[in-house]
Amino acid sequence: MKRIVKMKFRKDSVETFLTLFERVKFKISSLDNCHSLELVQAFDNQTFFTISIWEDEAALNEYRNSTMFIETWKVVKTLLETKAEAWSTESLFKI
Repeated sequence: MKRIVKMKFRKDSVETFLTLFERVKFKISSLDNCHSLELVQAFDNQTFFTISIWEDEAALNEYRNSTMFIETWKVVKTLLETKAEAWSTESLFKI
């Protein structure tokens, strides 16, 4: 299952977010049921997408209920300019 999260940060919060992401990215990507983690930045320099691939919905929910996620998300939310959007998806076609 692929999880896509869109986050638009205040201009003065972008560096703080990037520092935070740097601290947690390997912790997240090394979880047993996390197959990959990617951070993508839009050309406006304020909008980011995390794209992660999980074994299944249970694995994603286990992560979302973890202390690491709860503590990280508590900080991330304070940096946002607009409310984050998230989608859980399944690939239909890939080359």
